This record gives sequence, C-alpha cells and structure tokens, in this order.
Amino acid sequence: MLFKTDWATHLHKIRQKEVGKIFNFFGNKNFGMGLEMGAGDGFQTSILANKFNRFISADLNFDRIKIKLPNVDYVKCDADDIENIFEKEQFDMIFSSSFLEHLKDSKKFLKNSKVFLNKSGYSVHIVPGRFMKVSYLLMFYPDLVVLLVDRMFNLFRKRKFFSGIGDNLANNINVDKSEQFVNTKRLKMLFPSIHGNYKSHFEEFQKWGRGAWSELFIESGYKIISTIKGQVHSGYGFGFDRIRKILEKLGFHSTIIFILQKND
Repeated sequence: MLFKTDWATHLHKIRQKEVGKIFNFFGNKNFGMGLEMGAGDGFQTSILANKFNRFISADLNFDRIKIKLPNVDYVKCDADDIENIFEKEQFDMIFSSSFLEHLKDSKKFLKNSKVFLNKSGYSVHIVPGRFMKVSYLLMFYPDLVVLLVDRMFNLFRKRKFFSGIGDNLANNINVDKSEQFVNTKRLKMLFPSIHGNYKSHFEEFQKWGRGAWSELFIESGYKIISTIKGQVHSGYGFGFDRIRKILEKLGFHSTIIFILQKND
C-alpha cells in the first residue's frame, strides 16, 4: 500500500521483538514442551518452536497459516472449549499473543488451560494496552485517507476500487460481533470497529488497562511473575520509528507481556 510498510512485514518485526523480550527474561533457555494458542500466519510459531524440545500450535482453523514447520504439531481446537484437549501438567509454557481479548470468556480459558501447565511452568500472554486503543482510534481516519488514495490508484491500475475488501483474514476464533454497532465490512470502512470481543470502545479501553489485566489473571488462579512493556506501534503499519522511540522512552507501550505461574 502507498505510504505504508507491508503489513505482514511490519507485524513480523513487532512479533519478533516481543518474543525476543520474553526469552531475554528467561535467559534464552530452552523449554521442554510448549503450547501456542493462536497460530496466526505461522511466523510467530517459527520463532517460538526453536525454544522448545516439542512444540504444539493450536488454533480453531489454519486457513491463514502460511508457514508450516515439520517439527511443530498443529492441533485444531476451540479456545472457548478447551477442556480435555491436552493432558494435565503437560506443558512447560503456554503462550498467546493478541489472543485473550478475542475470546468469549477469557477467564474460563485461563482457568481451563491452567491444568495443562506443569507445577513449575509459565503462562505467557502478550495483551494490548490502553495506549493501543487510543492510537487505534486516533489513527483510524488518517489511515482511511491513505486507504482511499490507494484505492484511487487502483482505478489507474485497472483494479477494482474495493479490491481485497471481501477477504476474510479475521482472527481465527469465535468473536461475537452481533451486539457491536460496526459489524459490516462497509461500515468498517467509515467507522473504527471494536478490536476484540467487547460491546464498546469504552469497555475495551477499560479492560485493556494493566490493572484490569492483572485482576483477570489473579482471579483466574495465577501469580504474576513479571510484566514487560511491549513496543509502541500504530496498529496500521505506519512506521514512525523516531516517534516510536521517543514514546517508548517516555514509558508508553502498545502491548503488555505478562509472565505468570499457577498460584497453587
């Protein structure tokens, strides 16, 4: 797209840095058995898998996956109904990124998946912070202008103006959009849609606070070992590296990395 980095390339850089921060915390040690919830396009799996002796990537479907690795087991499962999918105390780490906010009942998932974690294992979740919500709303219309200019150029390229709008690359989990105002592709072109499984932008802003996430994890039976600030990013593929570095020095972050253990 004009004026913007390729989204997949942009997102891969963010994911690589986030995973790097996690394993810097662990001293780059290797783990026995790991579980990733939410495969995405498979890029993140390719980084994680090398840190484990055996690695499982689980998702509701794998239609979006572009990278499949021979040393990874791919398991189809619904995160909202994960009971009895895996063995008790099977994993040294359960990992997710940009995943919990899309579930119907994230507390239920956390409680049910906890039994799969061994006594000394870690549950690691990268979740959005409130700064991401604010930047998403503030940058929506600038991004829309860029999109419209790009679509106009499509006409000169003899491509359809709405080329690609029918593509369904949404999250591979059961997100209930029925109660949200912006729930059609055409409306999404004009109004910012709610990112996760929430009823309003305000509720999403509330739930994405560090304190709200911490409360969720504690109520689900975990103790918080560490929280790590993720990168600042716009969510739209705009680089703004200089601005990003300044904001990060000021303490802003778009994501929060929670490192947890069972509180038994």
